[in-house]
Amino acid sequence: MVGRGSGYVWVDGERVLNGIIFQCNKCYTFVISENNPLLLDYLGLYARGSANEFVGPGTVLSTNAIYYNSDLSTWTGYTWHY
Repeated sequence: MVGRGSGYVWVDGERVLNGIIFQCNKCYTFVISENNPLLLDYLGLYARGSANEFVGPGTVLSTNAIYYNSDLSTWTGYTWHY
């Protein structure tokens, strides 16, 4: 997962998270998380999205699901990069 800048998550028309975007270089799946996984060992609040190309800073994800992660070791198979 590669850092792509800051992004925003909206749920039911309300902005619930200003976060950091990390995206897979292979499948373009991305997460917008409350915390930087390169600095902390957990994401905190986060949401997932999918794209057909690379996303950039200012990406807005509108979703009905937001999650909480307290331990990055549960994300096996993921590596995090700038």
